[in-house]
Amino acid sequence: MEKKFIILYAISVFVWLACRQQSMRQAASPLQSLRIGMTYTEVLQTVGFPDTIIHVGTSLDEYGSQTKIDEWWYGPHELVVLVNDTVNAIDLDAQASQQRIRHIMDSARRAEERLRNPR
Repeated sequence: MEKKFIILYAISVFVWLACRQQSMRQAASPLQSLRIGMTYTEVLQTVGFPDTIIHVGTSLDEYGSQTKIDEWWYGPHELVVLVNDTVNAIDLDAQASQQRIRHIMDSARRAEERLRNPR
């Protein structure tokens, strides 16, 4: 019983430290002042130029309207997604988001495999 308590306590401390570290990283981010719908010039005025710009691409819809998507990276973890030069998404920890997405996709694949190959 005592061993279970120690393990539970250790897990609790680990989770608390992980959450605290993430909140401290996010609290220090200038990207917190950005809002969805801001123009790229407002972003530049508010937080400055990004470290990296990735032009994801452009596409035409069935009505001939063009959509341009850019990713603005501030450091290795912070991401602003611009669609037609307007902020569409802000991610203060893109690396963690990518890991969550990868986990969801892997879980879906495993579930699909179980459905195909029941025991």
